[in-house]
Amino acid sequence: MLKEYFLVLITSFIVFTSSIHPAIAAPGDKDAFDKRMTDFLSTSLSPKSSDVDIKLSADELIKFSSDYPNSQFANDALILPTLILFVGASSQGDKDAALVYINRVQDIANKYPAGKLNDFTCKRWRELLGMQSSGAVFIPYKYLPAYMRGSLGVDSRDFQAVIDNFEDLKENLDFKKDTSDMLAYEIYTPLLIAYRYLGETDRFDSTIKEARKKFPDNLLLMEAINRVTSESQDKQ
Repeated sequence: MLKEYFLVLITSFIVFTSSIHPAIAAPGDKDAFDKRMTDFLSTSLSPKSSDVDIKLSADELIKFSSDYPNSQFANDALILPTLILFVGASSQGDKDAALVYINRVQDIANKYPAGKLNDFTCKRWRELLGMQSSGAVFIPYKYLPAYMRGSLGVDSRDFQAVIDNFEDLKENLDFKKDTSDMLAYEIYTPLLIAYRYLGETDRFDSTIKEARKKFPDNLLLMEAINRVTSESQDKQ
């Protein structure tokens, strides 16, 4: 069920910040975008919503980009539902659909390499879904496809794909953008798991040292490190 996909999104891995569309926009575009985004997320999370209800609300949000093509939120209206649908496809093992969504975001990233989700979008995301929702909304467009490919690797247990994609993100993302520390948790934890399963002992140890140095107050990540380390020791 699509509504189950959205519940997965709130609690699992999963970035953005200011769209690069021109500032010239039709009057009321911010309010219109906020309403459609709120309706989409509310519909997606409601246990009373059907798959048809969710699709209609997603289509309405996507349609914002054509109704307000010059709005600073036009790209956000395309990317947010695509990301959420990607999470659903990936978590359900539908790799073909997940790759389609990755390609859609890649097209936007190619067209707007300096783009990121609008600050207002990120703020409303956290207000609507809570501080413990994914930090993915703080990732710039150009890094988003790598995040999606790495997340697909997590769901499909393709640990080399996790490493290939999340290592680059670990070095390039501005984790300070996400004050709730979810983004660091989402990137470092699967990397550690991947290193452990592939027997990359040196990288496993060095990444733990790096995480403890850079994010000593990130309780979620520190708990994950302790758990993964304990599991690793148990297997020895």
